[in-house]
Amino acid sequence: MLAAGLALSLTLAACSKEAVEYVSLDNLPRVHLTEVLSLGAEDDPNGVLFGDIEGLVAVDRAGRIFVGDSQEYGIHVFSASGEILAKIGSEGEGPGEFSSLGAIRIGPADTVFVYDGISGRITAFEPATFVYAYDFTVADDSAGNWPGELIGAVPSGFLMTFDDPLRPSFEDIEGDERARLIDWQGSIVEGLKVQLPATKRMSVPLGNGISLFSRVPFNRTPVFRQGPDGLLYSGTTDSIGIAISAPDGSLHGIISLQLEPVEVTGDDIRTLLDRYEADEAARVRSHPLFDVHKTKPAYSTFEVDDIRRVWLQMPQSDADSVLVQWILVDADSRPAGDAMLPASATLEAVAGGRAYTVHDVDVQTLVVYEITEP
Repeated sequence: MLAAGLALSLTLAACSKEAVEYVSLDNLPRVHLTEVLSLGAEDDPNGVLFGDIEGLVAVDRAGRIFVGDSQEYGIHVFSASGEILAKIGSEGEGPGEFSSLGAIRIGPADTVFVYDGISGRITAFEPATFVYAYDFTVADDSAGNWPGELIGAVPSGFLMTFDDPLRPSFEDIEGDERARLIDWQGSIVEGLKVQLPATKRMSVPLGNGISLFSRVPFNRTPVFRQGPDGLLYSGTTDSIGIAISAPDGSLHGIISLQLEPVEVTGDDIRTLLDRYEADEAARVRSHPLFDVHKTKPAYSTFEVDDIRRVWLQMPQSDADSVLVQWILVDADSRPAGDAMLPASATLEAVAGGRAYTVHDVDVQTLVVYEITEP
Protein backbone atom coordinates (compact mmCIF):
# COMPACT_ATOMS: atom_id res chain seq x y z
CA MET A 1 0.00 0.00 0.00
CA LEU A 2 1.55 3.30 -1.05
CA ALA A 3 1.45 6.33 1.23
CA ALA A 4 -0.56 9.15 -0.32
CA GLY A 5 2.41 11.52 -0.58
CA LEU A 6 4.58 8.94 -2.36
CA ALA A 7 1.83 7.92 -4.76
CA LEU A 8 1.13 11.54 -5.63
CA SER A 9 4.82 12.20 -6.33
CA LEU A 10 5.14 9.14 -8.57
CA THR A 11 1.98 9.99 -10.51
CA LEU A 12 2.99 13.59 -11.16
CA ALA A 13 6.50 12.52 -12.12
CA ALA A 14 5.08 10.10 -14.68
CA CYS A 15 2.81 12.78 -16.10
CA SER A 16 5.74 15.19 -16.51
CA LYS A 17 7.47 12.79 -18.93
CA GLU A 18 4.55 12.82 -21.34
CA ALA A 19 3.37 15.55 -23.67
CA VAL A 20 1.24 17.92 -21.61
CA GLU A 21 -2.23 18.82 -22.83
CA TYR A 22 -3.38 21.89 -20.95
CA VAL A 23 -6.99 22.20 -19.79
CA SER A 24 -8.86 25.37 -20.77
CA LEU A 25 -10.90 27.15 -18.11
CA ASP A 26 -12.75 29.28 -20.66
CA ASN A 27 -16.52 29.00 -21.12
CA LEU A 28 -17.14 26.93 -17.99
CA PRO A 29 -20.77 26.78 -16.81
CA ARG A 30 -21.25 29.50 -14.21
CA VAL A 31 -22.31 28.51 -10.69
CA HIS A 32 -24.28 31.46 -9.30
CA LEU A 33 -23.90 32.59 -5.70
CA THR A 34 -26.74 34.62 -4.17
CA GLU A 35 -26.24 36.26 -0.78
CA VAL A 36 -28.85 35.02 1.71
CA LEU A 37 -27.31 35.90 5.08
CA SER A 38 -24.82 38.35 6.55
CA LEU A 39 -23.64 38.24 10.18
CA GLY A 40 -21.37 40.45 12.25
CA ALA A 41 -21.83 43.83 10.59
CA GLU A 42 -22.54 46.97 12.60
CA ASP A 43 -26.26 46.67 11.86
CA ASP A 44 -26.44 42.96 12.78
CA PRO A 45 -29.87 42.32 14.37
CA ASN A 46 -28.20 39.98 16.89
CA GLY A 47 -25.97 42.80 18.11
CA VAL A 48 -22.87 40.75 17.32
CA LEU A 49 -19.79 42.55 16.00
CA PHE A 50 -16.94 40.22 15.07
CA GLY A 51 -13.26 40.82 15.60
CA ASP A 52 -11.08 38.20 13.86
CA ILE A 53 -13.06 35.20 12.56
CA GLU A 54 -11.08 34.09 9.51
CA GLY A 55 -10.42 30.35 9.60
CA LEU A 56 -12.88 29.89 12.48
CA VAL A 57 -16.15 28.96 10.74
CA ALA A 58 -17.83 25.54 10.80
CA VAL A 59 -21.26 24.17 9.85
CA ASP A 60 -22.97 21.05 11.22
CA ARG A 61 -25.43 18.71 9.51
CA ALA A 62 -28.41 20.74 10.73
CA GLY A 63 -27.01 23.89 9.12
CA ARG A 64 -26.09 25.52 12.42
CA ILE A 65 -23.21 27.93 11.99
CA PHE A 66 -20.29 28.16 14.43
CA VAL A 67 -18.21 31.33 14.27
CA GLY A 68 -15.18 31.70 16.50
CA ASP A 69 -13.68 35.08 17.34
CA SER A 70 -10.01 35.00 18.28
CA GLN A 71 -10.30 38.43 19.88
CA GLU A 72 -13.07 37.26 22.22
CA TYR A 73 -11.87 33.68 22.78
CA GLY A 74 -15.45 32.52 22.24
CA ILE A 75 -17.66 30.87 19.63
CA HIS A 76 -21.06 32.20 18.51
CA VAL A 77 -23.62 29.60 17.43
CA PHE A 78 -26.28 30.65 14.89
CA SER A 79 -29.23 28.86 13.36
CA ALA A 80 -29.31 28.27 9.62
CA SER A 81 -31.44 31.41 9.30
CA GLY A 82 -29.06 33.55 11.36
CA GLU A 83 -30.63 33.69 14.85
CA ILE A 84 -28.08 33.47 17.65
CA LEU A 85 -28.47 30.28 19.68
CA ALA A 86 -25.58 30.21 22.14
CA LYS A 87 -22.04 31.25 22.91
CA ILE A 88 -19.39 28.65 23.67
CA GLY A 89 -16.24 29.13 25.73
CA SER A 90 -14.27 32.04 27.14
CA GLU A 91 -10.68 33.09 27.75
CA GLY A 92 -8.74 31.05 30.26
CA GLU A 93 -7.01 27.75 30.91
CA GLY A 94 -9.80 25.82 32.64
CA PRO A 95 -12.33 23.35 31.22
CA GLY A 96 -14.16 24.90 28.26
CA GLU A 97 -11.77 27.87 28.16
CA PHE A 98 -9.16 28.81 25.54
CA SER A 99 -5.78 30.53 25.39
CA SER A 100 -6.30 30.83 21.64
CA LEU A 101 -8.75 29.65 19.01
CA GLY A 102 -6.95 27.58 16.39
CA ALA A 103 -9.82 25.74 14.69
CA ILE A 104 -13.44 24.64 15.06
CA ARG A 105 -14.37 21.25 13.65
CA ILE A 106 -17.60 19.28 13.70
CA GLY A 107 -17.43 15.53 14.42
CA PRO A 108 -19.39 12.72 12.76
CA ALA A 109 -22.15 12.98 15.45
CA ASP A 110 -22.13 16.81 15.36
CA THR A 111 -19.94 17.04 18.46
CA VAL A 112 -18.14 20.39 18.42
CA PHE A 113 -14.34 20.21 18.72
CA VAL A 114 -12.25 23.31 19.36
CA TYR A 115 -8.48 23.33 19.03
CA ASP A 116 -6.38 25.65 21.20
CA GLY A 117 -3.19 26.20 19.23
CA ILE A 118 -1.20 27.60 22.17
CA SER A 119 -1.90 24.81 24.65
CA GLY A 120 -2.25 22.09 21.99
CA ARG A 121 -5.55 21.08 23.56
CA ILE A 122 -8.69 19.78 21.85
CA THR A 123 -11.95 20.47 23.72
CA ALA A 124 -15.24 18.70 22.98
CA PHE A 125 -18.71 20.22 23.49
CA GLU A 126 -22.05 18.36 23.46
CA PRO A 127 -23.86 18.76 20.10
CA ALA A 128 -27.30 19.56 21.58
CA THR A 129 -26.49 21.73 24.61
CA PHE A 130 -22.94 22.89 23.74
CA VAL A 131 -21.92 22.01 27.31
CA TYR A 132 -18.26 21.17 27.92
CA ALA A 133 -17.72 17.40 27.65
CA TYR A 134 -13.98 16.69 27.88
CA ASP A 135 -10.55 17.75 26.61
CA PHE A 136 -7.09 16.33 25.99
CA THR A 137 -3.68 17.59 24.86
CA VAL A 138 -2.07 16.49 21.60
CA ALA A 139 1.47 15.19 22.00
CA ASP A 140 4.45 15.93 19.75
CA ASP A 141 5.35 13.15 17.35
CA SER A 142 8.35 10.86 17.78
CA ALA A 143 10.59 13.22 15.76
CA GLY A 144 9.79 16.20 17.98
CA ASN A 145 7.43 17.84 15.50
CA TRP A 146 4.60 19.66 17.20
CA PRO A 147 0.89 19.73 16.36
CA GLY A 148 0.00 22.48 13.90
CA GLU A 149 -3.52 22.56 12.43
CA LEU A 150 -6.57 20.51 13.33
CA ILE A 151 -7.83 19.44 9.90
CA GLY A 152 -10.93 17.53 10.95
CA ALA A 153 -12.62 14.93 13.15
CA VAL A 154 -13.22 11.39 11.85
CA PRO A 155 -14.75 8.29 13.48
CA SER A 156 -11.30 6.94 14.38
CA GLY A 157 -9.90 10.20 15.77
CA PHE A 158 -8.60 13.45 14.33
CA LEU A 159 -6.61 14.52 11.28
CA MET A 160 -3.82 16.94 12.23
CA THR A 161 -0.75 18.52 10.74
CA PHE A 162 2.62 18.45 12.47
CA ASP A 163 5.25 21.12 11.89
CA ASP A 164 9.03 21.10 12.15
CA PRO A 165 10.29 22.62 15.40
CA LEU A 166 11.68 26.16 15.26
CA ARG A 167 15.25 26.50 14.04
CA PRO A 168 17.85 29.10 15.07
CA SER A 169 17.15 31.06 11.87
CA PHE A 170 14.07 31.41 9.71
CA GLU A 171 16.20 31.90 6.61
CA ASP A 172 15.84 29.45 3.74
CA ILE A 173 13.74 26.99 5.74
CA GLU A 174 13.18 23.82 3.70
CA GLY A 175 10.96 22.06 6.23
CA ASP A 176 7.95 19.82 5.67
CA GLU A 177 4.39 19.77 6.93
CA ARG A 178 2.95 16.37 7.78
CA ALA A 179 -0.63 15.16 8.18
CA ARG A 180 -1.21 12.36 10.67
CA LEU A 181 -4.11 10.62 12.39
CA ILE A 182 -4.33 10.94 16.18
CA ASP A 183 -6.60 8.95 18.48
CA TRP A 184 -9.10 10.22 21.06
CA GLN A 185 -6.31 10.67 23.63
CA GLY A 186 -4.05 12.73 21.36
CA SER A 187 -1.54 10.01 20.42
CA ILE A 188 -0.45 9.37 16.83
CA VAL A 189 -1.95 6.32 15.11
CA GLU A 190 0.22 4.50 12.59
CA GLY A 191 -1.03 4.54 9.01
CA LEU A 192 -1.66 7.97 7.53
CA LYS A 193 1.59 9.74 6.60
CA VAL A 194 1.15 12.56 4.12
CA GLN A 195 4.15 14.87 3.81
CA LEU A 196 4.28 18.08 1.76
CA PRO A 197 6.99 20.75 1.48
CA ALA A 198 6.33 23.71 3.76
CA THR A 199 6.25 27.30 2.54
CA LYS A 200 9.75 28.68 1.97
CA ARG A 201 10.75 31.81 3.84
CA MET A 202 13.64 34.23 3.52
CA SER A 203 15.42 36.50 5.96
CA VAL A 204 16.47 39.90 4.60
CA PRO A 205 19.02 41.83 6.72
CA LEU A 206 18.04 45.51 7.05
CA GLY A 207 20.99 46.62 9.17
CA ASN A 208 21.52 47.32 12.88
CA GLY A 209 20.80 43.67 13.65
CA ILE A 210 17.27 43.90 12.21
CA SER A 211 15.99 41.45 9.64
CA LEU A 212 12.83 41.26 7.58
CA PHE A 213 11.26 37.79 7.59
CA SER A 214 8.88 37.05 4.74
CA ARG A 215 7.63 34.31 2.47
CA VAL A 216 9.39 33.75 -0.80
CA PRO A 217 7.57 35.74 -3.54
CA PHE A 218 4.90 33.78 -5.40
CA ASN A 219 5.29 31.15 -2.72
CA ARG A 220 3.96 27.61 -2.90
CA THR A 221 1.99 26.43 0.12
CA PRO A 222 0.70 23.06 1.36
CA VAL A 223 -3.07 22.71 1.76
CA PHE A 224 -4.84 20.05 3.82
CA ARG A 225 -8.65 19.72 3.94
CA GLN A 226 -11.10 17.13 5.20
CA GLY A 227 -13.69 15.99 2.70
CA PRO A 228 -16.79 13.80 3.02
CA ASP A 229 -16.51 10.39 4.71
CA GLY A 230 -13.46 11.50 6.68
CA LEU A 231 -11.14 11.54 3.67
CA LEU A 232 -8.09 13.80 3.60
CA TYR A 233 -7.47 16.01 0.55
CA SER A 234 -3.91 17.33 0.28
CA GLY A 235 -1.77 19.17 -2.25
CA THR A 236 0.59 22.07 -2.82
CA THR A 237 -0.27 25.17 -4.81
CA ASP A 238 2.63 24.56 -7.19
CA SER A 239 0.40 22.39 -9.38
CA ILE A 240 -3.08 20.88 -9.26
CA GLY A 241 -2.44 17.38 -7.97
CA ILE A 242 -4.64 16.75 -4.95
CA ALA A 243 -4.33 13.36 -3.25
CA ILE A 244 -7.37 11.82 -1.54
CA SER A 245 -6.35 9.60 1.39
CA ALA A 246 -8.19 7.56 4.01
CA PRO A 247 -7.20 7.74 7.71
CA ASP A 248 -5.59 4.29 7.39
CA GLY A 249 -3.17 5.69 4.79
CA SER A 250 -4.72 4.13 1.68
CA LEU A 251 -4.91 6.28 -1.42
CA HIS A 252 -8.43 6.76 -2.79
CA GLY A 253 -7.54 8.85 -5.83
CA ILE A 254 -5.84 11.94 -7.20
CA ILE A 255 -7.51 15.01 -8.65
CA SER A 256 -5.18 16.32 -11.32
CA LEU A 257 -5.58 19.22 -13.71
CA GLN A 258 -2.92 20.49 -16.09
CA LEU A 259 -3.15 24.26 -16.47
CA GLU A 260 -0.79 26.30 -18.60
CA PRO A 261 1.78 27.96 -16.30
CA VAL A 262 1.51 31.74 -15.85
CA GLU A 263 4.89 33.46 -15.94
CA VAL A 264 5.89 36.09 -13.41
CA THR A 265 6.22 39.40 -15.28
CA GLY A 266 8.22 42.53 -14.63
CA ASP A 267 5.01 44.29 -13.64
CA ASP A 268 4.32 41.57 -11.05
CA ILE A 269 7.77 42.11 -9.55
CA ARG A 270 7.41 45.90 -9.52
CA THR A 271 4.02 45.63 -7.81
CA LEU A 272 5.52 43.38 -5.17
CA LEU A 273 8.50 45.66 -4.52
CA ASP A 274 6.23 48.71 -4.24
CA ARG A 275 5.17 47.38 -0.83
CA TYR A 276 8.61 48.21 0.60
CA GLU A 277 10.60 51.35 1.24
CA ALA A 278 13.24 51.99 -1.42
CA ASP A 279 16.20 50.70 0.62
CA GLU A 280 14.22 47.68 1.82
CA ALA A 281 13.10 46.87 -1.75
CA ALA A 282 16.71 46.80 -2.97
CA ARG A 283 17.70 44.35 -0.22
CA VAL A 284 14.66 42.15 -0.84
CA ARG A 285 15.33 42.11 -4.59
CA SER A 286 18.92 40.98 -4.09
CA HIS A 287 18.02 38.00 -1.89
CA PRO A 288 18.94 34.67 -3.58
CA LEU A 289 15.43 33.30 -3.11
CA PHE A 290 13.60 36.37 -4.39
CA ASP A 291 13.15 35.07 -7.93
CA VAL A 292 13.26 31.34 -7.25
CA HIS A 293 9.75 31.04 -8.74
CA LYS A 294 9.53 31.98 -12.42
CA THR A 295 5.81 31.14 -12.59
CA LYS A 296 2.86 31.89 -10.36
CA PRO A 297 1.22 29.19 -8.21
CA ALA A 298 -1.37 27.13 -10.09
CA TYR A 299 -3.99 28.08 -7.49
CA SER A 300 -4.18 29.93 -4.16
CA THR A 301 -6.06 27.46 -1.94
CA PHE A 302 -8.95 25.00 -2.10
CA GLU A 303 -12.01 23.79 -0.21
CA VAL A 304 -13.97 20.54 -0.56
CA ASP A 305 -17.77 20.53 -0.65
CA ASP A 306 -20.13 17.84 0.61
CA ILE A 307 -20.51 16.23 -2.83
CA ARG A 308 -16.75 15.69 -3.22
CA ARG A 309 -15.99 18.58 -5.52
CA VAL A 310 -12.86 20.62 -5.01
CA TRP A 311 -13.26 24.42 -5.17
CA LEU A 312 -9.96 25.88 -6.38
CA GLN A 313 -9.26 29.57 -5.87
CA MET A 314 -7.43 30.91 -8.91
CA PRO A 315 -4.69 33.51 -8.40
CA GLN A 316 -5.84 37.10 -8.87
CA SER A 317 -5.17 38.40 -12.36
CA ASP A 318 -3.96 41.68 -10.84
CA ALA A 319 -3.86 43.38 -7.45
CA ASP A 320 -6.88 45.56 -8.26
CA SER A 321 -9.21 42.68 -9.13
CA VAL A 322 -12.61 43.02 -7.45
CA LEU A 323 -13.68 39.42 -8.10
CA VAL A 324 -11.76 36.15 -7.96
CA GLN A 325 -12.56 33.02 -9.96
CA TRP A 326 -13.11 29.69 -8.21
CA ILE A 327 -12.98 26.52 -10.32
CA LEU A 328 -15.09 23.50 -9.32
CA VAL A 329 -13.43 20.17 -10.13
CA ASP A 330 -15.15 16.80 -9.62
CA ALA A 331 -13.59 13.58 -8.33
CA ASP A 332 -12.79 12.52 -11.91
CA SER A 333 -10.63 15.64 -12.45
CA ARG A 334 -13.21 17.29 -14.71
CA PRO A 335 -13.89 21.04 -14.37
CA ALA A 336 -17.59 21.20 -13.45
CA GLY A 337 -18.01 24.97 -13.50
CA ASP A 338 -16.77 28.17 -11.96
CA ALA A 339 -17.99 30.74 -9.45
CA MET A 340 -17.00 34.32 -8.69
CA LEU A 341 -16.41 35.66 -5.19
CA PRO A 342 -15.20 39.07 -4.00
CA ALA A 343 -11.45 39.34 -3.64
CA SER A 344 -12.04 40.29 -0.01
CA ALA A 345 -13.78 36.97 0.69
CA THR A 346 -12.27 33.81 2.17
CA LEU A 347 -14.23 30.64 1.46
CA GLU A 348 -14.60 28.74 4.74
CA ALA A 349 -17.04 25.92 3.96
CA VAL A 350 -19.36 24.62 1.23
CA ALA A 351 -22.22 22.40 2.38
CA GLY A 352 -25.96 21.95 2.03
CA GLY A 353 -26.16 24.06 -1.12
CA ARG A 354 -24.52 27.02 0.61
CA ALA A 355 -21.10 28.68 0.54
CA TYR A 356 -19.86 30.26 3.79
CA THR A 357 -17.36 33.11 3.44
CA VAL A 358 -15.58 35.64 5.62
CA HIS A 359 -15.42 39.15 4.12
CA ASP A 360 -12.68 41.46 5.36
CA VAL A 361 -13.68 45.04 4.49
CA ASP A 362 -13.36 47.52 7.39
CA VAL A 363 -14.82 44.83 9.70
CA GLN A 364 -14.97 41.08 9.24
CA THR A 365 -18.40 39.65 8.45
CA LEU A 366 -19.73 36.20 7.69
CA VAL A 367 -21.60 36.14 4.38
CA VAL A 368 -23.56 33.06 3.33
CA TYR A 369 -24.45 32.43 -0.33
CA GLU A 370 -27.03 30.11 -1.81
CA ILE A 371 -25.56 28.03 -4.64
CA THR A 372 -27.49 27.76 -7.91
CA GLU A 373 -26.08 25.11 -10.23
CA PRO A 374 -26.11 25.71 -14.01
